[in-house]
Amino acid sequence: MKRKLAGLLSIVLLLSGGGALAADKSFRDLPSTHWAYAEITRAVSHGIMNGLGDGTMNPDGTLTWAHYLAMISRTFAPMAYEGARSAGTDWKTAGYQVSANRGYLLQNDFLPVSLSTLNEPISRQDVAVLLSRVLPAASGSGYAPDTPAPAPANDNGDTTAPANDDGYTTAPANGNGNAHMTVTTDSSGDMWLVIDGVSIPLTPRQAAYNPSGSSSDPPLSDFAALDSGHQAALRRLYDLGIVRGKADGTFGGADTVRRCDGAVLLMRTVNAVDTLRAGEVVALAFDLVDGDGKPVGGAIEANARIGDSLSGLAAVYAPTGYKVAPQDGKVSAIQSRYALKFAPLTQAEREEIEADAQYRQGQISYEEYTAKDFWLRKLGDNARKRLLIFGHEYTEEITVTEAAEVPEGTKAAEVPEGTEAPEPTQTTQTVTRTEIEYNSPEECETHMASVEVPVWKLRGQQKSPGTLHLTVNAALAEEVTAIFTEIYNDPEQFPISDGGGYSWRTNSRSEHIQGTAIDLNVDSNYQVRDGGAIVGDHWTPGEDPYSITPGGSVVRIFAEHGWDWGGNAWAGHSDPSYGYHDYMHFSYFGR
Repeated sequence: MKRKLAGLLSIVLLLSGGGALAADKSFRDLPSTHWAYAEITRAVSHGIMNGLGDGTMNPDGTLTWAHYLAMISRTFAPMAYEGARSAGTDWKTAGYQVSANRGYLLQNDFLPVSLSTLNEPISRQDVAVLLSRVLPAASGSGYAPDTPAPAPANDNGDTTAPANDDGYTTAPANGNGNAHMTVTTDSSGDMWLVIDGVSIPLTPRQAAYNPSGSSSDPPLSDFAALDSGHQAALRRLYDLGIVRGKADGTFGGADTVRRCDGAVLLMRTVNAVDTLRAGEVVALAFDLVDGDGKPVGGAIEANARIGDSLSGLAAVYAPTGYKVAPQDGKVSAIQSRYALKFAPLTQAEREEIEADAQYRQGQISYEEYTAKDFWLRKLGDNARKRLLIFGHEYTEEITVTEAAEVPEGTKAAEVPEGTEAPEPTQTTQTVTRTEIEYNSPEECETHMASVEVPVWKLRGQQKSPGTLHLTVNAALAEEVTAIFTEIYNDPEQFPISDGGGYSWRTNSRSEHIQGTAIDLNVDSNYQVRDGGAIVGDHWTPGEDPYSITPGGSVVRIFAEHGWDWGGNAWAGHSDPSYGYHDYMHFSYFGR
């Protein structure tokens, strides 16, 4: 069984365009500022859409029936679609056949499509019907409740009416080819789907997300002009937030669909499917990789729930010697294989694990534990780092308030009448702290030292050895020299044009005041907040050789020595359009 599952998941990966493992693509006519950029890029990453072969996406181009049937098939039935393609069926016919087999197209359908009309533009109202049919149905059949169940396919891929003795039944149709369906509520408040007089109970989730029986129509001025079949589809999509209408308050049902619009509607439908199926257990395969996508362990087959975060799953399956790397994303209903990202444990992290085990087993005292040198290479702020930089400790008395004890099994509010509630107690404790900043430029400068470190210089296309002079905290001078020596000796040979360390600033939080921060290649690694540059010009790793790469040697080596990178230390998001990033900045205390 395990072997069969592994083979099946491998096929899914191959046939679905790779899902999260697919390589990123860029298109010269699709800038990141385009309103549909995120959804088109997401569709491309799943193998749902492709460019035109000349490096363009043509986001305003018109979609045909063939395009959209292929897109839907690639999204919700990738194995069936690629199976047809592998059998020699052309992409247009494959999309049509899969859509018919899966019930996105119906026998005696009111949608104006056939094999001979696949090259015709598809309208917004017809896209709405297709998308409504891929949504999970309240009846549990897998089809939208606004349409009858599809007829099974014969060997040539065409849909046929089922024979009476094959166990299939078709839903009775009304004049437009749809079953007559309504949603009703009984005296107990339970909701029922009624299909031509047959009542089916709805689960709470189905009742919440299946508005096909809603009496209210979308507030679109041209909604009433649609026929009942299109209205039913649009009503469901509007209630789920998939369709929102145009700026003028219309839906524009007869309008043709642009590539950008089609991608956005499809990916919103994926979001709705994931919401409807959230919590459903699915079989998945996980590839364990590093920041460059290289394997760090064997593939894992496991169950997870739709909606689970990839970072949470990575924490479960982290291989020995590795930690979870930053990653976004959740398990989706349309993907069966994911890449979970990890980074190797640094030497300091290995030492911390060992020291933690020794302390828990009583082999070392707490004082010995906190004095270990791994704290000096641990990311972020800690007392051991402060002691190294500022050189002395001081004591401080603090008052600690503790809640009064309550007898076991008794709630604090359940004090017997006439009995005074116990008062909270206060105790005074003496704690040890370290200084956290210098108070004047004169005081700072007595603690600084100048270092000359080796770097690679870029002259034209050629790299050549050079040096860089930095002023840093004297307590870190030797460590800073070691960091740059390792960067210099790394095979990447990252070029460094400029850098700065200590500088007195009025911002007391800046680590540059303490000589514990370093900026590199300022123009090519800008400081940015919500997409707006504060210092520097840009950050384009992979294009500008001076831009620092998230998974590159500079970030890795600084981290191994306990220095945080401002590109990922604060905002928690890889997109520079969100939050605060300082791509030039490395800091010892993580500020």
